[in-house]
Amino acid sequence: MRVSRIVVLVLSVLPCTAVSAQDSRSAERVRSLTAVMSTHQQTAIAAKDPDTGEFVAALFFPGVQLLVVSAQPPASAFLDEQIAAKNFQNVYIALQDPSVRNTRLFFQDLGADGLHADGTTVDVFYEHGQQVLFDGQPRKHKLSEKAYRDKFGTADARYARMVDLLLIQARRVVLR
Repeated sequence: MRVSRIVVLVLSVLPCTAVSAQDSRSAERVRSLTAVMSTHQQTAIAAKDPDTGEFVAALFFPGVQLLVVSAQPPASAFLDEQIAAKNFQNVYIALQDPSVRNTRLFFQDLGADGLHADGTTVDVFYEHGQQVLFDGQPRKHKLSEKAYRDKFGTADARYARMVDLLLIQARRVVLR
């Protein structure tokens, strides 16, 4: 009986270990972005992806969360003008419009510390309106560990790319 309890305990710990072992590509990038934004008292930033033509925007709540969204809106000239005028919050609002739901990616980075698969913080990813929670509990969301790791890896890579674009823009704004 005692051996079976130990086996059950070991097996219940293994999935958490596997999930927590995945590194975050976005963590260091987010630290850099939030450092620039904090230093210059920015709460919003936006940029256009030169490769895809999509727009990316973020709202930063220091010590609380970083909200990052990307989408391909129909009125791109308007958003280009808003970025040029440094009206980054207007870009963020436009990218949250229901009309761009089919192209929207949205991240809620709780803690503003990059995405984490292990559940140290709960991060949320929305793609085309579908929610994925990164809370270290794949089974709770009816996902295998592999499916959870794959979703996390893909989401984290996309998030890191979006944050890179925003960091480049934030540094440009500072230099102007």
